[in-house]
Amino acid sequence: MQILLYKLRKEHGLSQREMAKLINKSEVTYRNKELGKTAFTQSEMFIIARHFNKELSDIFTLNFTKREIQEKRIYERTENKKKTAFI
Repeated sequence: MQILLYKLRKEHGLSQREMAKLINKSEVTYRNKELGKTAFTQSEMFIIARHFNKELSDIFTLNFTKREIQEKRIYERTENKKKTAFI
């Protein structure tokens, strides 16, 4: 879920329908993007960031797949083991 976008939208009193109109998509399509079911395109992200006068990184979070998260955890554990081996 794009929680930062959700919070920003709510703070500005905007509906999903209004946001959908901003990026020229249906309300259902916008909802799926905000929920993280589908990804925003770069152009959509730029339109939204410009609308709120924010940087992309202030609004959009990275969505990782379960596999990517698992691989990151394995990497971190391996790195932690290497560090403790030298202590």
